[in-house]
Amino acid sequence: TEIYTLSLHDALPISILARLAGSDREVKTAATSSGLPDTELLTGTRATGDALRRIAAKRPEVVHFAVHVVSPEARPQEAALALSLTSDGMPELLTPEAVASYRVPGSLVVMSGCDSEQGKTVPSAGLIGLSRAWLLAGAAAVIVSAWPTPDDSGQFFSAFYAHFQKHSGPLAKRASLALQEAQLDMQRGGGYRSSPSFWAAYSIIAKE
Repeated sequence: TEIYTLSLHDALPISILARLAGSDREVKTAATSSGLPDTELLTGTRATGDALRRIAAKRPEVVHFAVHVVSPEARPQEAALALSLTSDGMPELLTPEAVASYRVPGSLVVMSGCDSEQGKTVPSAGLIGLSRAWLLAGAAAVIVSAWPTPDDSGQFFSAFYAHFQKHSGPLAKRASLALQEAQLDMQRGGGYRSSPSFWAAYSIIAKE
């Protein structure tokens, strides 16, 4: 099973969060490129924490987010994923504390949002933030971004999943190889996607 989630930003006031025009195309392209037989898109009003928890119980191989990442000023360890709107018209925030209560054993979690790698480095504990929370939830590997990434139609992750499905073995190793190959594809492809600002933000954090 493969899950892709994104927020409904069409209804958000622009002063809160800008609409992610390319996120819908990104998740659909990624689902098609993955080659996995069972996919589910949680889009718009369906992209809620409860829906994600329900689907996560099915032990998905991949969970892919194409959403805003928001955090309080000077507190990167509290960064959260912005999901759909709540009844009061504000986005539901999937915080590190909420993420850690999920169970996604052995999954690959992709956070295709701006600066999703952010967190606070704590002595003897390492980086505290969303990526660590997903590892605590059981994820085998987490793909994150180190800086704001473009709201693209999904060409990068189309290449990533095409490579991912060709590899075998431990999930983290497959994801690591696919990420490297997708970055090389972008670098060699020419145009604006060949710039490191487009492809170099992504890295992988894994238990393996």
